[in-house]
Parts: sequence; C-alpha cells; structure tokens
Amino acid sequence: MSEEDTWSLYYSNAYLHIPKGLDALKSEWKRAEEIDSASLVSNNEVLELGKCIGRDGYGILRGAVSKSKIDAARAYIKENWDIWDNEPRCRCDDWRTHFLQGYGNILIDGHAAVAEILSPRMVATAERLTKRKVCGVLYTQIAFRTPLKKKPRFGTAYHIDGEANAQGARFPDHFSLLVGIALSPQNEQGNGNFTVFPGTHLRDWSTYPDLKRNRSLPHLTNGRQLCLDVGDAFFVHPLLPHRGGCNTSSTTRELIFFRLQFLGIQYDHPSRPRRILKENPFYELPTIFSILRGDPLSCCLSRNEHKEDDTAAK
Repeated sequence: MSEEDTWSLYYSNAYLHIPKGLDALKSEWKRAEEIDSASLVSNNEVLELGKCIGRDGYGILRGAVSKSKIDAARAYIKENWDIWDNEPRCRCDDWRTHFLQGYGNILIDGHAAVAEILSPRMVATAERLTKRKVCGVLYTQIAFRTPLKKKPRFGTAYHIDGEANAQGARFPDHFSLLVGIALSPQNEQGNGNFTVFPGTHLRDWSTYPDLKRNRSLPHLTNGRQLCLDVGDAFFVHPLLPHRGGCNTSSTTRELIFFRLQFLGIQYDHPSRPRRILKENPFYELPTIFSILRGDPLSCCLSRNEHKEDDTAAK
C-alpha cells in the first residue's frame, strides 16, 4: 500500500499533521525495558487504575511524568509554535504527529521532546494493564486550548475517536488505549479540562458513525471535567465519549495525547468492530476485564508477562 493510500485509509484530516522536526530520523523512542523495577508503578496502583478504567472508562495516575520531561516538551513546543501555527488549516488544539510510529524505533517525524512525554514508566504501566507490548501509536496529538469565553456545552457536544463523516467511517478507531498527560495545571474546572462521561463506554455504540453523521447523538449527562496537575496522566477506554471543556480561565490548557497500539492486534481486521462493539468492549483489554470481574491475581503482573497473540477476553 502506498503512503497516500495509507493516509486515506486513516484520515480525511491529514492536514492536521505538523511538519517533520529538524531531529527527524535522528533519535529512537526509548523502550520500557530501559527502566529499573523501582521506577514501576505499584501493583496496587495498577489494580486501582484498571478498576477505574473498567468501571468509569478512565483512570488517573498522579505524578506520572517527571518535571524535566514536561519542561523539555513545553520548551520545544514554544520554540516551534510559530512554525506550526502558520501551517494552513492546522490549529493548536489538534496538532498531530508520529502517525503510525513504531515504539522503540527511529522517530520518523522527530519531535523527540514530545514523544518522550510518553515515558518508559507510562508504557510499562499500559503494558501491565493489558499484558501486551506497546508496539506504537496511531498518532500523537498536541492539544493546547487557549482561553475563550463560550457558553456551556450541551449533552450532545462530545465524540468518540474515529472517523465518522462524509468521507466514510473508521470505527472503532485503530488504537486500544488513549493516554493523556497534563503539561499545565488544570486543577479547577473551567480550565478547558478534558471532559468525560463516566461509564458510557459500556453503552452500545455500534451505530455511532450514523448517529454522528446524522447529528442524532444521544444526550449524555454528568460530564466530568478532569482536574489535573502538571505531570498527571489519564488512561481512557477507546469507546468513552469525551470532549475538550470550555476554557474560561486566563491561561492555556496544555495536554498531549497518545493513542496506543499493541502487539498482536490486527487493527484493520474486518471482525474487529463486531468483537469490540457487539461482543465485549474489553476484547483488547482482557486484564482490565479480569480486574473488573474481581480477579485478585490480575494486578500481580510481571513487566515481562505479555500476550503476543490475538487472544480475546471471553
């Protein structure tokens, strides 16, 4: 498949991708195996995170990323802001890079300071939650929401990741876990907070593309704005409806998202939508499914204990 065909398979909005950095093809994305066991998140934290993702569709890991990595990423983004902002149709709440980037490989687009926000500790946590190795990301999203006075958003102002427009449908999207990291303080509501609708990942979303295109999405209530400090991270089920909150503060909200892909999952397989949407929303997250069912051993995970086939959660 040509590069153009690959882009068209995944995107009708490829224009959102920023240019390659000056460090393109010059650095490698460090793998999770490069950290020592003392730096790993505890089994109890992994268990609690898995429970929250299973029940609510998301879980928060406080203080997940070091200040040095955060500072490096923020400085890099500030240095390149004018270049990216001048790209036609690009916008700072949805700058994208690292399309189908393999983890542990040379960074084709560069932007290493941004990629390294997804630290080895974070990847190790995702791998323990899933018992699968992270093999790459669908793309990285730099999402800076500047202050803007707006009215409160209604219960249909949300989306689930994937393609659902006049160009066609790609749903569920081609990743298994969304990870977001806060680069700026978002400790109070109204800071443009990432907003979720807890528990709605368990609804039947099999008709979502048609509902989205026809503007007939069901009204959801009890949207929850995530209050985060710098370096906090959140892990999100791919079917959880979400949105960016209104930023009525005086500062810009700064987030980076990574959409993780795992070894052994064929994301373009024709049976994948049925398995996730009709059979089991935890089809690709069997460990979280076990935690949700109360398996006491599911959190006691070795960092080297990974599935490398396409075994489903039953």
